[in-house]
Amino acid sequence: MLNWGIEYINAITPLGLDIAQTYRSTATGLQRFSETYSYYSEADDHLDAQREPQVVSAITWLDPDNSPQEKFAVLLPELLQRWVLDCSIQAVDLTQTTIVWVLPEVLAFSPALFEGAWRKSGMPLYAAMHVLHGNCGMIQALLLAQDQEASPNQRMLIIGFECFLDPVRLAGLDQAWRLKTSRNPAGFVPSEAISLIALGSKGSAWAAAAQAHETDSFDSEHNSSGIALAQVICQCLPNEDTTIWCDLNGETYRFHEWGTAWARIGLEWPHAFQEIHHPFDGLGNCGAASGGILIGLALESIKNNGDAHCVVFTGSDNGKRTAIRLEKGALSCLPPPMSIS
Repeated sequence: MLNWGIEYINAITPLGLDIAQTYRSTATGLQRFSETYSYYSEADDHLDAQREPQVVSAITWLDPDNSPQEKFAVLLPELLQRWVLDCSIQAVDLTQTTIVWVLPEVLAFSPALFEGAWRKSGMPLYAAMHVLHGNCGMIQALLLAQDQEASPNQRMLIIGFECFLDPVRLAGLDQAWRLKTSRNPAGFVPSEAISLIALGSKGSAWAAAAQAHETDSFDSEHNSSGIALAQVICQCLPNEDTTIWCDLNGETYRFHEWGTAWARIGLEWPHAFQEIHHPFDGLGNCGAASGGILIGLALESIKNNGDAHCVVFTGSDNGKRTAIRLEKGALSCLPPPMSIS
């Protein structure tokens, strides 16, 4: 029986044209925030509309007036072409490819948009397509692959895309007190990004992965119990100290959940976290692209710092919690350094 493994991973983010550049930027604490006036926020006295700029983390070379769907159609071919070039992929190699799209929960993407953006990259039509949503979607896709047998000629592409930078979406998030503003310092900075994980029978397997559901999700009247998050992390922890990479984004709910989960983990796991990285402080909230970005950053950390392993965890608004452990053997899936001419 052949198992799926990670053959390639890469991402395009506001801080990098690839995952290596993104890692170097986050390691130095770089931020590339800008302001937009694309919506009105409500004044403190609730009587007058007050125009307040929203801090965002944007990919600077994209047209800011484009819709999320238009940005997707630009970013997807760019990332796919890098994968094809880096791995010397031939069209004949893609006849048995399964695509898993991981997308924002609130944006509408038609099948025609997927196929149009795919064909724009010069790719033959994929054999099968699945759609998942939210921050946990990419690790969920890895868990689905974990339960399936791979054949020598099969490939699975997991592609996560996020774009919070839509006027209507920003307005809704602001009204729900989700965004970081002068009125709500405990919110998140909205961002946009795309990431890709290519799986095949010759790829490097991850050491462990897990998922669970938090009953007190973001929309619940209660704070998170931290039980689901502690559960998935504990299932992925090694028997020694390790480093954590996670999608904490500045929101009080997520940090409270992490604090509660940390206390629960301490009751079962006698070791320590060497470091806890939450790169979305500088990147902004990367949403549905989070899994691929965090896995790539964790592997870059192993490569650059000599860590034996890293654990990544993510959490979606709907209560899904996922975690995965990566070890040195997976470093072969990192892309070669980009050559800038």
